[in-house]
This record gives sequence, C-alpha cells and structure tokens, in this order.
Amino acid sequence: MTHAIAELRSALDDDARNPTYIETFHRRGYRLLARVGDPKSDESGNIAERSFVTIVDGDRRIRLSKGENVIGRLPWAAVTIESLQVSRRHARIVVEDGCALLEDLGSKNRTHLNGRPVDSLSTLEDGDEIALGTHVVTIHFSAGTNASAEDTPTRPPLEA
Repeated sequence: MTHAIAELRSALDDDARNPTYIETFHRRGYRLLARVGDPKSDESGNIAERSFVTIVDGDRRIRLSKGENVIGRLPWAAVTIESLQVSRRHARIVVEDGCALLEDLGSKNRTHLNGRPVDSLSTLEDGDEIALGTHVVTIHFSAGTNASAEDTPTRPPLEA
C-alpha cells in the first residue's frame, strides 16, 4: 500500500509533507483531499468554464466556475467547508456577465458580506470578506479567465 501511494503521489506531483491530494495518517491510513471527478466538469458532466473569481480560504485558493457555485458542507459543493458553523448548502455565488453575486441559501448561521447580513443578492467586489457562520473566506478577482494550477479545487481537511 505504501508503495502504491508513493507512486500515486509521484504521478500527481504531490508532496507528503505538504499534501494537496493525499494526506497520511501515520499508522492509520490515508485520506483523499482532492474532490473526486473531473475538476473541469459540473454536476451534469458538462465541461464547466472557469471564471475570474477565486475564493481564498486560508491556504486554499478555489477558482469558481461560471454559473452557480454552492458553498457548504456537502461534498459536491463548489466550495466545501467542513465546519459545523456552515450549513450543507450555506450560500451560493453566481458568476456571469463579468460580475459575481452572493446569495444566502437560508442558512442557520447566516451569511455576512463585509460584516453585513446578506438578505438579497449582493454584488461582490475584489477583496470582499464572506462570513459563513464564523468561517470567513475572501473573494479575489483575477484579470485572466484561465485557471492556474494553484487554483484547482481541493477538499479541506476535516476539523478536529
């Protein structure tokens, strides 16, 4: 098993000390950190075009797709956040026609944009902070529309 994981890490260019795809739990096993499936396709299997909007969540950078991007605890969400303060379907960001709009999806702990509750569709700007319960992420707009390697979606580690 160790040899197979080492080969997989080598093929993915993953670093065991700073993993992007495979995390080691010494004497217990491994955990896949990356989302399973084609990162360029949406739920229906169609190719999803990446947008100019990136969510910064700690050391993660997640490039959003054009169209609807759900943020929540669900594993298939565009941005998965494993926190009990975040609802399964907490909020969504719609990226279209050169703008990004934020909407709360009836979450228990509410969504705030720059400290204000989100009660209707709100336009996002570069540097905006979105609070999902107590979990805060930042919006970044890029000049280009092509996703770089550092902007690929990754699944966050589970909270202890």
